[in-house]
Amino acid sequence: MSNPAHPGLLKIGQTGRDPDIRRKALSSTGVPEEFVIEYQALSSDYEALEKKIHRKLSDVRLSKGKEFFKISVPEAINITREEAGNTIEYEKIFYTSPEELKKLKEEKRKQLAIKEEEKRKKEEAKYPINQRKEWIKLLKKNNSNK
Repeated sequence: MSNPAHPGLLKIGQTGRDPDIRRKALSSTGVPEEFVIEYQALSSDYEALEKKIHRKLSDVRLSKGKEFFKISVPEAINITREEAGNTIEYEKIFYTSPEELKKLKEEKRKQLAIKEEEKRKKEEAKYPINQRKEWIKLLKKNNSNK
């Protein structure tokens, strides 16, 4: 899990509960922002797997006894997979890289521009160009009479 209030840090641990319930429990009044699940893996021997992962990450551990590590999400996923071997029964990646986010934002911007153009064309189609020109003349005439 990551937390936007602590960029560059990941909380890597195990739970016997639903990960979202654990996330919500961690996102109490003691933290400025809610935790975000970046990756989850289901393994029958999750407690042993957690110990193996924590040993592997000991040099990037923020402090002993805490489950916070200075590591990127992709690196953490790779290490989890390496340490788990074939014991992962199910996994899901929620993480979106900054590059992917940029692409998604750009695609959303393009879709919005397309919708705006379609809306403009519909409005123009409602009123023929000659009628719009007449309205503009009328507006100019009315404004000049004031």
